[in-house]
Amino acid sequence: MKKCKGVAFCLAILCLLSLCAGCAADTSSEDDVTYGNETDENASKGDAEVTEAEPLFDEGLLAVQVHNEEDGWGFVNTKGELVIPASFDKAYHFAENGLARVKQDDAWGYINTNGDIVIPCTFDMAYDFNGDYAYIKVDDKYGAINEKGEYLFVPKYEQCYAFTDSGLALVRHNEEMFFINKQGQNIFRKTFEDAGAFSKNGLARVKIDGLWGFMNTAGRVVIHPQYEDALAFDEEQSMAPVKKDGKWGYINESGVPICGFVYDRALSFNGNWAIVQKDGAYGYINNRGQEVIPPQYEVCGSFGDATVAYFKVGKKYGLIDRTGEILLPLTYAKIRSFTGNGLALVQAYDGDLYWGYIDASGKEVIKPQFDRAGNFFGDGYAIVQVNNKYGVIDAEGQYVLDPVYIAVDAQKRSDSFPKE
Repeated sequence: MKKCKGVAFCLAILCLLSLCAGCAADTSSEDDVTYGNETDENASKGDAEVTEAEPLFDEGLLAVQVHNEEDGWGFVNTKGELVIPASFDKAYHFAENGLARVKQDDAWGYINTNGDIVIPCTFDMAYDFNGDYAYIKVDDKYGAINEKGEYLFVPKYEQCYAFTDSGLALVRHNEEMFFINKQGQNIFRKTFEDAGAFSKNGLARVKIDGLWGFMNTAGRVVIHPQYEDALAFDEEQSMAPVKKDGKWGYINESGVPICGFVYDRALSFNGNWAIVQKDGAYGYINNRGQEVIPPQYEVCGSFGDATVAYFKVGKKYGLIDRTGEILLPLTYAKIRSFTGNGLALVQAYDGDLYWGYIDASGKEVIKPQFDRAGNFFGDGYAIVQVNNKYGVIDAEGQYVLDPVYIAVDAQKRSDSFPKE
């Protein structure tokens, strides 16, 4: 589940800029989007940064707001050619089914890659298609439609989350939470004080009588509610951070603790390591619950599958390897996690605070020169900002699209499901 809060017209671009924001973000209205300026606290959340594997140019097209604030949104290709005219009040990227959500005359609908409106603009808000469905909003209630624009269920819920592999989605209604199928039915005929979506292992966290436990896809609570707080099971290690007696630890999917409840914070596993906090400092544990790098950093980034991660002491960032050895001394004002092409965003520690990119050795591959910048996408492109205009560069730092656009869409499924 993702969530965005935000500002003004440069909505989507800001979701990824200057942070490696994969962020866990969803919008509940057209103006809800995150700037992406991570706080130091959030930067220590390994799950706050992800490798962006999706392409920036979906169907070879990118939604942009052209040269003036009064201009509308359209779609350009990698040559900068305006393939779909800038005739929309707002536009977002194409989903895998070839449909993109657009706003026209103060209502939302969907177009195809030819720019034809295939689902009329009749909704108060529309969200990205996620497989064969999309959430829409009418009169402050959420419903779901199929690719023909037909209702799977009419708008009636106050809050909705994505359908998972379980075929179930979490919703909130009348201050209660429960799970529905794609017909909008409360499949278990149960409600909860709070809950989280089903993880890959088929377990969802649920809150009953003030305590958290875990339920399976048959609706049976298999880990008894006993925790003051709980996060979801991660996909790879199938471990969940849980809180007991004021401290955090981890359990496996059988509910067996893998370490003691000794941490002030415990973050989700990313790869085979997780970030933990003890006595105000962050470090790392492995999937056996052993501290592999003891807590000692003010801020640190997730290794994921990489061999290096950033750390912060004082006001500067550097790089460490998996032994805790410093590979890059404290040099930059910011460093973000490495992405699939082996580059990481950095912000120079000088008066201009420009952004650029380094490789895993700490070498500057693209000199800091941008006012803001975003992670590289799976097709090898990244969005940058210069003089309040946005453009796109390749991995060599060369402009694919000159920085001439008022705004560029980079949300990439952050609007697939709403969350207040």
